[in-house]
Amino acid sequence: MGPVKLLLDKLRTISAWRFAIELGSSPSNLLLEMSMAVQRLETITKSISEDPLSTVTESW
Repeated sequence: MGPVKLLLDKLRTISAWRFAIELGSSPSNLLLEMSMAVQRLETITKSISEDPLSTVTESW
């Protein structure tokens, strides 16, 4: 994943949070959204730490 894709993923995560809060979703749904966002960020962090060069060059 390139840097642009990483940024878009982070923005989607933030948007999902705002959307869930605006809808006033139930705590269980919000908890599910939070755990999915955390998993996504962990995956992104892991892919960067394992191979930072390919992460940067894939966007080109």
